[in-house]
Amino acid sequence: MRQRSFDINQALEEALNAFWLNGYGATSIDDLCQRMDIGRSSLYHAFGSKERLLSDAIDLYTDRALARLVSHFSVDRPFKDNMRAILEAFADGAVSGNSRRGCFIGELIAEFPAGSPKESRILEKKTRILKGAIEDAARMAIANGELESSNDPAHLAHFLFATIQGLRLTGKVSPDPEVLECIIDRTLNAIE
Repeated sequence: MRQRSFDINQALEEALNAFWLNGYGATSIDDLCQRMDIGRSSLYHAFGSKERLLSDAIDLYTDRALARLVSHFSVDRPFKDNMRAILEAFADGAVSGNSRRGCFIGELIAEFPAGSPKESRILEKKTRILKGAIEDAARMAIANGELESSNDPAHLAHFLFATIQGLRLTGKVSPDPEVLECIIDRTLNAIE
C-alpha cells in the first residue's frame, strides 16, 4: 500500500474551512483538492466522498465546540458565570478573526433545509450533543440550588443554544461589541 504523502488532519482542516467559507453546495471537488493541496484520488482514497468529507468536517467542528463548552463548565464557578464566559467568548469571536464567518453548523442548517433528510439528521444530532452539554450543566445548577427548580434544563439549553447562534449571526452582520454585550446581559437576566 502506498504511503499517504499529506497530513490528513491538515487536509481535513482545510476542507472544513472551504465548506465554512463557501457552503457545501458551492464547494466543488476541485475547490477542495486545491484548498487541501491534494489530488482527487487522494481525496477519495482518504475520505471516500465529498459527503463523507463534510461529515468528518462537521465532526471536527463539533468536537472542538463541545470541548470549549466542557472546558468552561469544568471551571468551578456558578452556572450563570460560566454561561457569561461562554457567551462572551462567542461574542468576541463574532467581532474578530475567522469566527466572523458565523457558526459552521448554523451555516449548514441554513443551507440544508428540512427536506435534506440525511444532512438534517447529522446536523440535528450534532446540535443535540452541544445542547446536551448545556443541559447537563443546567441540571447540575438546578440540583445545587443555583437556578430555580422550576427551570427545565432542556428548555434552558435550547434557549441558550439559540442565543449563541443569534450572537454569531448578529456579530457576522453587525460586529458591535456593545450590542452583543447587551444581548448577553439580557439573556442572563432572563435566567432565574
